[in-house]
Amino acid sequence: MEIMSDKKSLFQAIDAQRDTLCSMADQIFDNPEYEGEEVFASGLLTDYLIANGFDVQMGVGGFKLRSVPPTAMVKEAQ
Repeated sequence: MEIMSDKKSLFQAIDAQRDTLCSMADQIFDNPEYEGEEVFASGLLTDYLIANGFDVQMGVGGFKLRSVPPTAMVKEAQ
C-alpha cells in the first residue's frame, strides 16, 4: 500500500508542475535545435532542474563544452 501512496504523491507533484512543464515542452518545440547543439533546450531544462533542487553536472557523455550549457548533463535529486 505504501507504493501506491508514493505513486499518488509523485502524480500530484507532476500535476502541480503541469503548466510549467507544458510551457517548457512548447518552448522546446517552438525552438528546434539539431545535431547535439541543443543549447536552448538544455539551458531551459538545466535551469528548471536546478530551481527544483537537482544537482546538475554538465559536460558529461563526451560532449565538448562548445555550447553553454552543453547538451549532455546528469541530474540527481538532493
